[in-house]
Amino acid sequence: MRMLLFLAVLFPLAALAANHQVYRWVDKGGVVHFSDQPPPPDVRSVQQVDYAAGAGAPAQSYALREAERKNPVSYYTTADCGFPCQLAQQLLTRRGIPYATKDPSKDKAAYEALNKMFGKVSVPALVVGDHKLDGFQEQAWNDALDQAGYPKESSQGAAAPAKPAP
Repeated sequence: MRMLLFLAVLFPLAALAANHQVYRWVDKGGVVHFSDQPPPPDVRSVQQVDYAAGAGAPAQSYALREAERKNPVSYYTTADCGFPCQLAQQLLTRRGIPYATKDPSKDKAAYEALNKMFGKVSVPALVVGDHKLDGFQEQAWNDALDQAGYPKESSQGAAAPAKPAP
């Protein structure tokens, strides 16, 4: 009877752990945090990860972790951007680049940031650390990512994009 009671308690707890959401973000000081609570609104490089039972943190190469720490990537897009944004997102995914997605049509701060950076609001746009790129030009985007130390190819196939930054 005790074993049955034990199992009745254990299985629901295991199911909760298997579906646990973990947030990963970098604060203003460059410190990486992991938490089951959403990050504060002023952080960058927010990722939300679903951990399966027995799975560890997503495997990232040291070069990728360092590039992300030193030069976080923000990708500006909108739902109606079309083909240029599809190409841009394919590039980021193919290279396995972790990035924060920002939509200036829905986020006033993203709108103002684009306007301040370029004097206009147009997508796609990419920010890699301090490097800002307006419009998709594959070679320019690859050059910026290369200079920031990002690997040329994903070590795990296609990487999942980060969730939109709050």
